Amino acid sequence: MTTIAETGTTKVIKGIVIGAYGDMERCEGVLEDIITPKEGGTFMKFHGCPYLFKGFPLNEVIESMGLAKALLSFLPREIIGKSFLFSSMVALLFLFNRKRFYYYLNLYFGMIYDRAVVRVNMLPERYNAPTIEIKRAFYVALKNEFGVFDKPLKDYYAAEIRSSKKLLKSVFYAKAIEFICFFLEIDSAYRLRVQDVLGHRHKDIKGLFDMLIKREKDEALIRNWKSLSRIILLFIKINSQSRRIIDNFLLQIDIDEVKLDEADWYFSLRRKGYDFRGISLEERLKEKERIEKERGFTPWGIVYKNQL
Repeated sequence: MTTIAETGTTKVIKGIVIGAYGDMERCEGVLEDIITPKEGGTFMKFHGCPYLFKGFPLNEVIESMGLAKALLSFLPREIIGKSFLFSSMVALLFLFNRKRFYYYLNLYFGMIYDRAVVRVNMLPERYNAPTIEIKRAFYVALKNEFGVFDKPLKDYYAAEIRSSKKLLKSVFYAKAIEFICFFLEIDSAYRLRVQDVLGHRHKDIKGLFDMLIKREKDEALIRNWKSLSRIILLFIKINSQSRRIIDNFLLQIDIDEVKLDEADWYFSLRRKGYDFRGISLEERLKEKERIEKERGFTPWGIVYKNQL
């Protein structure tokens, strides 16, 4: 159970964090403090560990993301993708009524955005560097493609964008990336994977997905990545504007801001579901032991001692 103690203007939250150090057994951490520096970001400090973990994934927030994640993946993969009738209708709508197609996309992503990002209302300064950089690079790509608007794209409503094809497209992209960045900030398992592949210079989105799929070990996630890659690659093949936006995004992104840093690397060492940096779990476990020996800390024993 987590307890919260007020110390001036700071809330010190203590408790056991499941999966703090990875997705294997004995990966729990004792939460010592939540750190929110003035310069931005949110970090968890675990007892006995010198590295700060990026983010503070509250259980209630993660659980509230479940429906949004299901809507985002289940509908296109299991309903539209597996039905010739639905797939044909979507294709015909895109080919012959592009404006209506983007209007429906705005309704779809707007609903997900409103029920996840807006409802939680996470302050921009509480995001960490990797997701801030992903968002920045994507908005630069949107600006290069669509120009400057009167207000932030995420603040437009359906009634405002209905009459403008330019807004229909740009607002859809903006709300999609706002949700993706929020999701990555909350779910470290996905964020670390994305950091791993974006830490390399890719010429196109296909190279990014190829690396992601090659390093993934979870069979369910392999299927999800393959389905997502097929959808996105098909979309950009028939839509040159989307291809330009994604290509520009990959050119704009600062690799040094998104790649796994020393702390991210340490917290990825006990994750068996994915080969971070292309290195096997066995080799990463040896790296974990080397780091802990050199720096002189053993967080695992501390956790289980406190649980007794």
